[in-house]
Amino acid sequence: MVQTEILCELAAHYADNGPYSVTHKQNFSLTKDKHDYVSGRLYWWKEGEDYVRRDGQPNPANRGGDFDRQRLEDMVNGAVACTLAWIASDDDQYAKNAARLIDVWFVDPDTRMNPNLEYSQFVPGKKSNGVGIIDTYDFCYLLDAVELLAASGFVDPKPIKDWFSAYLYWLVSSGQGKSEAARKNNHGTSHTVQIARYTAFVGKVWRARYFLWKAKSARIDLQIDGKGKQPHEADRTISLYYHIYNLTKLFHLCLIGNKVGMDLSQYKGKLERGFKYVLPFVRDQQSWPLQQDKEVDFADIGEFVVMGNAFFGIPEAAEYLNLHTDLCAFYQIHDQLCPPPTLMRECLKRL
Repeated sequence: MVQTEILCELAAHYADNGPYSVTHKQNFSLTKDKHDYVSGRLYWWKEGEDYVRRDGQPNPANRGGDFDRQRLEDMVNGAVACTLAWIASDDDQYAKNAARLIDVWFVDPDTRMNPNLEYSQFVPGKKSNGVGIIDTYDFCYLLDAVELLAASGFVDPKPIKDWFSAYLYWLVSSGQGKSEAARKNNHGTSHTVQIARYTAFVGKVWRARYFLWKAKSARIDLQIDGKGKQPHEADRTISLYYHIYNLTKLFHLCLIGNKVGMDLSQYKGKLERGFKYVLPFVRDQQSWPLQQDKEVDFADIGEFVVMGNAFFGIPEAAEYLNLHTDLCAFYQIHDQLCPPPTLMRECLKRL
């Protein structure tokens, strides 16, 4: 199968170029501790002596060597690719490679990341306001791999759970965490998903259920109107992308709910309504009625349609998936583990 070959190729690439660590920065001038995670604000660009925001235009400088965003992405992509390659090929070396990447980032005292995001999406001269918490969203994908690896004895989950327990405390108690929790758009959704996923991972199922219960009104009700539109994503320069992006995260809440015995997918029919509203524009992006300055690619669409179809069984979704069988096969290697969009982009480059 070509998907297995590509995953094995990517797994070898990330393992050979890793491990990855926040301590690999060359410049520590933005933080007093080399173990701190540091990243630049996604859409902010330096103009003269100041920084300005250009919505929908990621600044490539924020992926430079002084920042950790690319390292975090490579670690997650590598661990997930290695885990998927292990499942697909039954070669334990891939699982061992995944375990090494995870250990260096979270466990090894010489290289581990501090469990906070005090310097995430940091703009020099401006106070961090919590928007960078979205940087660690890919940890939600990573924990699926951690759980599979732990179940087979390749990783010890205890030190990883200890790390996420400390990170959870920061997410709920810090000013940045509280600020992000109050946001009504995809940033607020991202915060809720991470809180719920990490809480379930560390074994506090009752608390995860509490966060999911709150999400019914604070996320699903608030963010999807009666027609299925998402008003808090409507004014973006890439608003179709953000409708897909946020709804995918709401689907992730449903997946977490499935883990802890709580069904969110049918809540007031709003998620299905939101899916049905967006789905036609996935195939005909030019007819999207709001601003969308660039085409949304399959790496951001695939998981959205796969999950929406699984939850609601919409014929149009099944038809779309049938047209993209080879691409969607990446989501079917293992039903408990999906590749994050950044890894999907790498997979698609090799098809």
